[in-house]
Amino acid sequence: MNSLDANTVTAIAAIATAVVALIAAAIAIWQVRFTTRVQALLQCDSAWTSDTMRATRRKAAASLLKGQPTADVDRILDFFETIAGLFLKRHGLFCFRVLPDHWARHTFYWHAVCYWSKSRDYIDTVRQRPTEQAAWEDLCGLMPRWIAAEGGSPTPKDIDDFLADERSS
Repeated sequence: MNSLDANTVTAIAAIATAVVALIAAAIAIWQVRFTTRVQALLQCDSAWTSDTMRATRRKAAASLLKGQPTADVDRILDFFETIAGLFLKRHGLFCFRVLPDHWARHTFYWHAVCYWSKSRDYIDTVRQRPTEQAAWEDLCGLMPRWIAAEGGSPTPKDIDDFLADERSS
């Protein structure tokens, strides 16, 4: 029978302690990452539902329904561009998203798709300017993916009804 000497027992205990420490560190990193993602989503939602943004949304919706987009439409598209570019694209050393795509889609899809769909001609016009060719590039890349994930585009009537609600809210 092999007997374990004190050095062997100490080495096994040190390895076990190191494994437990690595597992604890991995759990802590996951918790921090998860909490950061939830906070990012809540901050975006808070910004979207703020009184200032609601006023901007009302004006943007009214201008889109009239067929005369204003700077308020730019602000709405810029908001969704931020979500698309900053939160949904992969960044950093480990190439992870700050905000998981499905979280953002479940939270913002209907608003984003309606504003983006109604603004398509306006976006194309802005992007024809030499200094604005990349305007809302991330949003324009994201929306077809979200639309496919949701099973198709909303109808023009759905979009107009949504914007009418936005205008009056």
